[in-house]
Amino acid sequence: MGLALDDGSFAVTTRNAIAVAVWAALAAGALSGAWPRERPRRTAIIAAGALAGLAALSLASIAWADSAEDAFDEATRVMLYLGALLLVIGAAPRGSAPRFADGLAVGIIGVGLLALVARLFPSFIEAAEPAAAFEGDVRPTYPFGYWNAVAVFAALGLPLLLRGALVWSRTWARAAGVAAVPPLAALIYLTSSRTGVLTASVGVLAFLLLAAPRGRAAVAAGVAGIGSAGSIVVLASSSAILDGPLESSTAHSQGRVSAVAILAIAIVAGVAYVLSSRVRLAAPRLSPGARRATAVVAGLLLLGAVIAADPVERFESFKEPPPPRGEGVTGSYIKSHLTSGGSNGRWQFWSAAVDQWEEHPLVGDGAGSYAAWWARNGSLSYVTRDAHSLYAEMLGELGVAGLLLILGLLAAVAVAVRSRLRERTSDRVTLAALGAAAAAFALAAGIDWVWEIPGVALVGVVAFAVLVAPASDAPSPAGRGQRGGARVVRALFAVVALGVIVAQGIPLLAQRAIRESEEELGRGDLAGALDSARDAESWQPWAASPHFQIAVVQGKAGRFPEAREAIDAAIERDPVDWRARLVASRLEEAAGDESAAEREFQEALSLNPRSPLLNSLERRMSDSR
Repeated sequence: MGLALDDGSFAVTTRNAIAVAVWAALAAGALSGAWPRERPRRTAIIAAGALAGLAALSLASIAWADSAEDAFDEATRVMLYLGALLLVIGAAPRGSAPRFADGLAVGIIGVGLLALVARLFPSFIEAAEPAAAFEGDVRPTYPFGYWNAVAVFAALGLPLLLRGALVWSRTWARAAGVAAVPPLAALIYLTSSRTGVLTASVGVLAFLLLAAPRGRAAVAAGVAGIGSAGSIVVLASSSAILDGPLESSTAHSQGRVSAVAILAIAIVAGVAYVLSSRVRLAAPRLSPGARRATAVVAGLLLLGAVIAADPVERFESFKEPPPPRGEGVTGSYIKSHLTSGGSNGRWQFWSAAVDQWEEHPLVGDGAGSYAAWWARNGSLSYVTRDAHSLYAEMLGELGVAGLLLILGLLAAVAVAVRSRLRERTSDRVTLAALGAAAAAFALAAGIDWVWEIPGVALVGVVAFAVLVAPASDAPSPAGRGQRGGARVVRALFAVVALGVIVAQGIPLLAQRAIRESEEELGRGDLAGALDSARDAESWQPWAASPHFQIAVVQGKAGRFPEAREAIDAAIERDPVDWRARLVASRLEEAAGDESAAEREFQEALSLNPRSPLLNSLERRMSDSR
């Protein structure tokens, strides 16, 4: 999937360009009468309405958010997802769900294999070198820039591939469906992502519960699981691959050996599945008493497993603040982290979001406000822009209203899956795979910030859309399709779409201009850098970032009054951005006003009291007095 190959399309310059293309297609389709192709079901209307409501609420929160720029940015993100949802609902023909499932499966395995190859052959793709957020961290981040995003993306493909193992028409294709699972499992293991493991587990379990016949699905999952265990064993014995240094000759050698071994395991798993599918095993018939006894034994075993896991102790461990990097970790970091019970600060992130909600329970502090709230009120020195939970972040930023809207979207999808599974004409295996992927994404979005990464989130959104859209209905006989929407409605929708395109284009052009300014500043072209920064201001005058960039350029040029005027404008537009206050402090210091510099610095410190950078600067200032 192309969206994945540019850091998951996280940047505004990429994300908003995609949104412009999506909404342009929607406008063209509405004006031409090409779609909606079918009259949408009620669940589709509810799902689209919930997401549209979330976009509208995010946009409206500009009125009360500290940063209009951040609120507008979050609104455009939701508009992208809404556009993708509407495009599938309106343009996909009845009975096209299998094609969507196939496309997602192929895209995920393509990106997953590329990511695995890049990890096992470190010199293959220069951009794939681990982005070490912590010293010595070698978890693969390519192509998303975040290891958990890599793992979740791969995990979402597992139920889709298991579906392929059941329904693809050619023998080699069904074998490939199973064979593709061990490499993805190997990639998830290398990321050491517990979020990825949970996402994969929920996806596979949900598929097994929803699919029919379950026996065949269980065989496919079992063979794929054995192959996955084999690929993990191969990697677990490759110390240089797990712990680095990746540039060493040992890592290169182990990478080649591991790649060959995983390929062989995948082939064996595919062949084994094809052979096993030719053997028909009759399900054992149990008497009512035997079934009851089996249920009792299974219940006792489950209870014993729960007691042995000691959930109370694990929960207390989960709530503990994370130790400094390297402490409490013995041996391989990947192995130790994967089996640890800590939350890496998630409990603190979620608690902060709840605290933020308590301040403004109905509509929150405004979209995009969590980062500033965490900087002021968080309990850790970690820098984070997200609460690592879509639901907690919605609660804090947009209050009960925002949370209810996102839950309304999920409820509409759940109702659609339930109703379609009851229909005898439905493609149950396809519904099971897409429903499992949707459930897995809903879980992942609740424990990490994958909602903010379009390359991952759009997999979930497309699954949502297909499940509520006519695409998941049985194909209709020729000539029986029912187009929906009168001309006036389509025209009004086209006007709204054009408005969304303008909204997406404004920050897109502004951020491109800021990026050009940064590049020109790096080359020493101060005049060009200032012109580009002013272009950004003309595109988005209410935003703080263009004025921030103007201040930086003017400061580099030694024009301190002009720089101070620009940074004041940035502070006026985003009064809770500690970085602007720090720049203001530096500008006052350069201008020789020590008392003003100290005042601005203390403002910055009050906005981010746990910042290691600011605390280090404060110690230096104290020592120099």
